Amino acid sequence: MTSFSKKNNLKQFLIKLCAVSLAAIIVISIVFNLFLADKFQAINQILQINNKETIESVKDKLRAEIQSGLDKDRILNENDAKLLSDFYQKIKRELNEAK
Repeated sequence: MTSFSKKNNLKQFLIKLCAVSLAAIIVISIVFNLFLADKFQAINQILQINNKETIESVKDKLRAEIQSGLDKDRILNENDAKLLSDFYQKIKRELNEAK
């Protein structure tokens, strides 16, 4: 092979290498944005629970849910009310036995 042919092959190789590297970076970026970014955002929301604004936001949402529950005629359906009543009675018995 001549030196011109070697240089031409090396030039083609470097161009292909750059193209493949750029394509790989683009694919990794797209995969990250489509699949992993949402997961990291959810994890960040959980980790920011100590943030004062987040705590206030959670309190406001809880107050709104309690208010909407109070506006309803029945908060619990009959099955849930029975289940909670049985659970409460069991805890009450165990606490009385512990005295």
